Amino acid sequence: MITPEQVIAEARSWIGTPYHHMGYVKGPNGGVDCGMIVIGVYSSVGFFDFFDPRPYPRQFHLHQQQEWYKNIVEDFCTEEDAPVPGGMALWKVGRIFSHGSIVTEWPRVVHAIASSDIVYEENNVLMTSLRNQEVKFYNPWKVPSK
Repeated sequence: MITPEQVIAEARSWIGTPYHHMGYVKGPNGGVDCGMIVIGVYSSVGFFDFFDPRPYPRQFHLHQQQEWYKNIVEDFCTEEDAPVPGGMALWKVGRIFSHGSIVTEWPRVVHAIASSDIVYEENNVLMTSLRNQEVKFYNPWKVPSK
């Protein structure tokens, strides 16, 4: 069985990777964004097989109403009222839920965010760009019934 510790260790292994829109290469010479890091972490630990949703526009959250990122998440994870270690936090930025992260110990998350130019772990209460945004929590250990 996949443990929260495995998920968190994999998420932390991406720390220091530069932010790169649609990137999916771990390490200081690579690059990743907030969507691909979540796919990378969860597929690496075995929650699901890797899949590639690219290409997608850099500012899709500003110009669309379709919740395509949230819909992908909800294919693999169940929404919860509270965060779980190793689970996902998904923020509403712009018009739709469009910024994903891996919860380490709430309110700490590992994420790739364009404004910081790098993957890092932080306390989201201190994040000026996200702290007032609506957030949903997802549990990858609970697969939605279809």
